[in-house]
Amino acid sequence: MPWPKGKPHTEVMIRKMRESRCGNLRPLEDRFWERVSTGGEDDCWEWLGAKLPSGYGKLNSKSGESYAHRLSWKIAHGSIPAGMSVLHRCDNRSCVNPRHLFVGTQADNLADMRQKGRGFIPDSSRGNNGRAKLTEGQVREISEKYDAGDTSYAILAREFNVHKSTIAYAVRGLHWRDA
Repeated sequence: MPWPKGKPHTEVMIRKMRESRCGNLRPLEDRFWERVSTGGEDDCWEWLGAKLPSGYGKLNSKSGESYAHRLSWKIAHGSIPAGMSVLHRCDNRSCVNPRHLFVGTQADNLADMRQKGRGFIPDSSRGNNGRAKLTEGQVREISEKYDAGDTSYAILAREFNVHKSTIAYAVRGLHWRDA
């Protein structure tokens, strides 16, 4: 059955959307505060609404999906300068307490992460690739043992607890050219 045409129907639909909990015509700030559990001014204020898999709160707005902590900053302080991020002092991704938020660059965010020992920090003994299974010293040792001719890829793989293809790459210098 097609929708009836005409202005009265449009006005009714707009009124119903404004009255409904899911209508995006209600002020964004009102919808934001409905989803926040506030505590003391120094406590984390937890986002109770939808969250991304990363743990950050999200809220849909006319301009699309917005991070809850960024909305909190905008409500409390105004716009976020271009190219800047809103960072957490408390490291709680679902916190929206403006006292726990500050503006900084992505470089500031990474430096903060490293300083607090969070995130991935590559092991420099494994070269530039933090996912490497072998250190440069192990690759040299493998190459020396293989060049001596008294072992095989399979034996070296068991000894170093890696797949024999990893040994082959190491011996051939395919991934460890400087070793």
